[in-house]
Amino acid sequence: RRLVAGAAPPRAAALTLVKAACRLVATVAADKQARRAVPDACDLAANHLGPLAKDPNLAADLLPSLLELCRRLLVDQWAAFTVRDTSTGKRGLRDARAAAHLDAILDLLAFAVRGHDLTALCVRRAAAALRDAHAAHRLFDLDAVHAKWRPVLASHVVDALFDQRHGLLREDLAAALYDLAEPHFDAFFHSFLPAKLASSLTFLSDQQRFEVLNHFAKATDPPSFAVAVRDAVADAHHLRRQNEGTNQRRDVA
Repeated sequence: RRLVAGAAPPRAAALTLVKAACRLVATVAADKQARRAVPDACDLAANHLGPLAKDPNLAADLLPSLLELCRRLLVDQWAAFTVRDTSTGKRGLRDARAAAHLDAILDLLAFAVRGHDLTALCVRRAAAALRDAHAAHRLFDLDAVHAKWRPVLASHVVDALFDQRHGLLREDLAAALYDLAEPHFDAFFHSFLPAKLASSLTFLSDQQRFEVLNHFAKATDPPSFAVAVRDAVADAHHLRRQNEGTNQRRDVA
């Protein structure tokens, strides 16, 4: 049957394509000597599979496999993206093509970790990919990632936490946010977080947003940070329910 130009491919064909890509990358990631194949695998994932996986009609089927593919690329083939500067000892991006591929992968992970209209599995795999890559290679400390992607990813994780679409994933998301905040806690608590809550918690008054921020404990160890996140989310939604109750009573009156 002839496909209509511009139409999305049939679900079965798309799933077959993703499975083939996953097998390819599994082979590449398992063999450290196969680094030369990584750019082609990234092209396939970013330029062909990524747009399909963002389609609302295909995301639930395609995204989980693609996110696992991204995780393995970042964790197992980090040397395909970065190279160590022998004079400074710091790692930087290998070249422009590697930078483009890393951007495409992080764009997909940012889309998924936000969790808007996505399944819990998609959000969990995106958070796991980010956390595993940071644990293995200090992903968020890479200069290019720190400058461009750290604020974006942190913003999306905060959105996912406070809109409570995926409340059961709070611990996964809080752990990802901790990695993004550390080791720049001063900037996180005193610059990023006030601005983010002001723009995100639009269902609260200015005074209520100040209360949530003021009660957000400036914890710098993972367990205490997770508790601070839990309490801040609970405070925000307690205040929201109070506001909704007040508005309902006004409507009745």
